Amino acid sequence: MLRFPRSLGGRLMTYCLISLVLITAIVLGGGYAMARQRSERWFDNRLKESAQLLLAFELDQASPNRVGPHAAQLPTGPFAVQIFGPDGKQLFASPNAPVWPFEQQPGFSNREIGDKTWRSYTEWDSDGDFQVRVLEDYADHDQFLHLLARRQLVTLLLVLPVVSAALFYSVRRGLRPLHDLSQQLDNFDPNDPERFATDALVEELQKPAIALNALLDRVDAMLERERHFTSDAAHELRTPFAALLVQAEVARTTRDDARREHALFAVEEAARRGGHLVEQLLALARLDRAERLPREVFDLASLSRNTLAELAGRAADKDQQLSLNAPERLLFIGHAVAISTALRNLVENAIRYTPHAAQINVTLQSSQQGIELVVQDNGPGIEPALRERVLDRFYRPPGGAEDGCGLGLSLVAQAVTLHGGTLTLEDTPQQPGLQVRVTLPHAPLNVAV
Repeated sequence: MLRFPRSLGGRLMTYCLISLVLITAIVLGGGYAMARQRSERWFDNRLKESAQLLLAFELDQASPNRVGPHAAQLPTGPFAVQIFGPDGKQLFASPNAPVWPFEQQPGFSNREIGDKTWRSYTEWDSDGDFQVRVLEDYADHDQFLHLLARRQLVTLLLVLPVVSAALFYSVRRGLRPLHDLSQQLDNFDPNDPERFATDALVEELQKPAIALNALLDRVDAMLERERHFTSDAAHELRTPFAALLVQAEVARTTRDDARREHALFAVEEAARRGGHLVEQLLALARLDRAERLPREVFDLASLSRNTLAELAGRAADKDQQLSLNAPERLLFIGHAVAISTALRNLVENAIRYTPHAAQINVTLQSSQQGIELVVQDNGPGIEPALRERVLDRFYRPPGGAEDGCGLGLSLVAQAVTLHGGTLTLEDTPQQPGLQVRVTLPHAPLNVAV
């Protein structure tokens, strides 16, 4: 099996040399075929002209018994000659002529006689008294062709090294911009904000260089987001754990039962808040992983009913009414984990931020615009000026009654973006309250199949 070099220059040279050899073979083969065809016509014309030349020497004026001596003086050249009478009797044969009996039909003919192949041309004189046959040994024809082919081959073999050297120089010269770009990559500093200069590059390398610069920008942005996320997550985790340690110390050292009970309750709340934050961080990790997974067909109505059933106990603890208005069955193509995470966070936020005995309504329906998921509550709502900010990670509106971790709505936004949908925060028709509307397209965008 042919193994190509790993370098681009080596591969280009290999392809060029293979192409050159193939072209050379085609030229040689085609040239040989054309030369053979032309030489056959040329030799046939010589045979025909020689026969006509012999007839022009007025053999028909000689008596039959004088044809032999008369023909012996004719210029036969390198050919063999036979002369026949009208009765088929051979009147003359040159010394080099083979034994070839009389044939009435004139024209060209081939025959193998002994170990030789002969080509002949036969023609009658105008009165039909004499037939002249001029013959040639095919070995002379083949010898001429072989000589011509050898000359062509020698010429091409002499030219081939020169062409190969020119190809090698051209490939090296043409790949120099690629080597220059490779040198820039070797000397590139990831911490340097400067990118690769594309103006001086050849057109074929400009697009890869521009794409590489865009990739570096995306990587920098991703690393910056990860740094912010890590810093914010560490800060958010430090708060509940610090409170947990303080309250645990109070519970261990105090002798006041009421104070100990209060400290233990605070420990429980800090542990719950830390656990909730860890769950949200894990949900973020699952969403990041879902982007690389294929989409699936699932029943969105059934998923909504199951999610609300899991949260019904928490709503009942606050005497809240949790309702779902959805069709019996609604198929959707997407990531079930991401949609479940988004719906769970929307309902959990509604339960957390609405007062006791509040009403939380979830509506799921299909329309021409797509599939709409609406979560509506009669809590305090969110000020219009803050509705963009609350989608950022770890952001919590000031003065909130509940102490969340600020990841819920950012998780919802990420899940919606994953499916190419839209997320809208708006006032409820009966204020106060918040209405969150999620619209998912029937054919999800940016999702791997």
